[in-house]
Amino acid sequence: MDHVEEDVVITMVAVMVATMTAAEIKRGHAWVGGIRTAACVGKPQGGPCTAKTAFQWTDHSTTGTEGFVFSIGQPSNIQLGQDCLLLWNAEIPVYQNAQPGLMITWSCVATTPLINSYVCGKKAT
Repeated sequence: MDHVEEDVVITMVAVMVATMTAAEIKRGHAWVGGIRTAACVGKPQGGPCTAKTAFQWTDHSTTGTEGFVFSIGQPSNIQLGQDCLLLWNAEIPVYQNAQPGLMITWSCVATTPLINSYVCGKKAT
């Protein structure tokens, strides 16, 4: 997920799925396999923990952080506990000015209907 174009395609698919499963809100937020690095867990944004350096991919085959394009005010790391990346796909910003097709940070252990899908892939050959 090195390119913004991939974010757009994933967003379109997630919104289509959300339309079928939750038409009244049209949301389908997807976990993209990004987590906060060990060096930045429990730390506020800034210094060595920037939007491009604070996160890594969990599969160790995906590389690059150019696809980490965040909504306004993100990554926020509220209460220093938002260590997972979500691709926000609601048609309306129901959470802190989140914008469709852009990343937000979220708790990795939260139980919420907001996260109803995930993005996976395989290593290019």
